[in-house]
Amino acid sequence: MINSIEIRCRPENNTLIPHSTGHLLYSAALSSIRKTNPELSEKIHGSENAEMTVSPLNGEFDRKDRNRKRVFSDTEYSFFINLIDSEGFQELFNDLILKGQKLDIAGESFEITGMNTEEITWKELMEKKTPNGLYFHFLSPASIQYKDSEVTEMFPHREAVFKALENSWNRNAPENMEFKLETEELKKHVIEKSYSHDTANTVVTRKQDGESKKQIKAFGFTGKTEYGFKNASDQLKKKLAILTRYAKHAGLGSHTARGLGNTYTEVRY
Repeated sequence: MINSIEIRCRPENNTLIPHSTGHLLYSAALSSIRKTNPELSEKIHGSENAEMTVSPLNGEFDRKDRNRKRVFSDTEYSFFINLIDSEGFQELFNDLILKGQKLDIAGESFEITGMNTEEITWKELMEKKTPNGLYFHFLSPASIQYKDSEVTEMFPHREAVFKALENSWNRNAPENMEFKLETEELKKHVIEKSYSHDTANTVVTRKQDGESKKQIKAFGFTGKTEYGFKNASDQLKKKLAILTRYAKHAGLGSHTARGLGNTYTEVRY
């Protein structure tokens, strides 16, 4: 089971916050879980399986400079938290909704104004229809280091995108639902049908560097891509459709808990 949670909030004052917000919202979510279940908070934070993914803060901003943007007290903002296998959902719901706690984002207080939730089962993600195309909108930088490379992919190449999703799926899905993609099939039978993309970076954490904190950034690509098929088998098409639906909830690439790889997807029939 995957719980997808949309949280809506409003700042108490017109104020400036950092341009990169994913890592701040991740810390706020862990803090809420920690209040009633500190062991679970530590488990999620220490996991290598991306049990929680967090989107950046969405809404209307006024960009002050390259590091800061202004939020407005009369404007509602939103972000998504996705929890693989749902651990932590009840703690978040109790703290943010039932208890009416506020979010602290970079030292600024945000009032919770609402929450929408959606439950998705692994079985629902395994729908068996054969698609005609797969659409991805990379809303925040997707940071993928493919194979043994230390270089981040800066283009939504079919092989890097779907192999990254395959690895994530096989780490998190029930054992009887694991599957393998053949790299040669991806190369021969999948095409980047249309795309518009850009390169970008975002802060994923801050580390102490002497008396100041140093920003640690990750790099990747944003934009839109539609993947099509050329003489692809129905089996390959169906596998990629599963991974496309999964990407909408699990994100893509590295640092998905800190706002990277936030992806909207559509399977087109």
